[in-house]
Amino acid sequence: MSYKDSVSESTVSTAFPLTLSGHATEGNRTFFNAYGTDAASLSLIMRQRVSPFRWMTFTGSYTNSDNKIAFNSFRASSDGVQITSFTGTWDVFVSVLSDELNANFYATVHSHTLRGNNTTQPSAVLDLSTGDVITLLDLHATNIVDFTSTVNSEITAQTAPAYTLHGNKESSNHTFENLNVTDVKTLLAYSTSDITGLATYVTNTVSAQTAESATSVAYSTTINLDLQSSTLPRYFYTTFTGSSATSIAVINPPTSGTVGSFTLELTNPGLCAITWTNGKWAGGTAPTFTTTGTDIIVGFTRNAGTTIRYSLSEKDSK
Repeated sequence: MSYKDSVSESTVSTAFPLTLSGHATEGNRTFFNAYGTDAASLSLIMRQRVSPFRWMTFTGSYTNSDNKIAFNSFRASSDGVQITSFTGTWDVFVSVLSDELNANFYATVHSHTLRGNNTTQPSAVLDLSTGDVITLLDLHATNIVDFTSTVNSEITAQTAPAYTLHGNKESSNHTFENLNVTDVKTLLAYSTSDITGLATYVTNTVSAQTAESATSVAYSTTINLDLQSSTLPRYFYTTFTGSSATSIAVINPPTSGTVGSFTLELTNPGLCAITWTNGKWAGGTAPTFTTTGTDIIVGFTRNAGTTIRYSLSEKDSK
């Protein structure tokens, strides 16, 4: 599409096709000097020189052979409709309107326009030149609507990912401070039954982790204290009923760096010799246990069961 700066010429006819005077208005050029040949699809403005100073914008074509402007399509006017009669003196000049912007908008203007919250291409309103401002002022309403839609789409595509509540899951420990507008809308969309179900789940989970239940282990020549299957806090109890030697071992301890602790209630443990697998006692020797009665022992490991440290908490507890 052709475009020349500062092209303005008066007309000497009252209807289309308009015959040009051949004389440029002050400070401008004639169509002949600007184009030198035919020019199609020009964005044009006509303006009446005297009162009531009517105007019209339209697209038209210039023919060099007869120095005339032909009408193509109506844009807008002071009358609200197409003007067909141009009595008095009118000037016609080239302008940049929506068709030319549609063809060059993203190549020339978009580099200076808002791009949502894209940190790699920040908004550069302060970089707008005078030419940019003039171009923006010439935008047709359709361009504004299209541009607004484009910006909204970019902003939607670039919004921060939503954070989701995960209870007390250590791998996703997001807090309420991380919530954005999308998160708030998501939370508000939950129904009463959803909230009630979540509350019940949390209550049951907390209860399961804090309930004090005891685990009975059968007396045999090998007694295993399973730290994984027992509930917190871990409490084991058994009664020795024979004199055969037995061993006590910890199985399924937590990973190294995490403490696994437990309490052990032994009734009549002094009836037989006990081997404490990986066990360590104060002074390096296990104490003498009660033959008829109950002893309370506490133990813990912090290195995945490689070392189990024991302590006699109560001897012959009554």
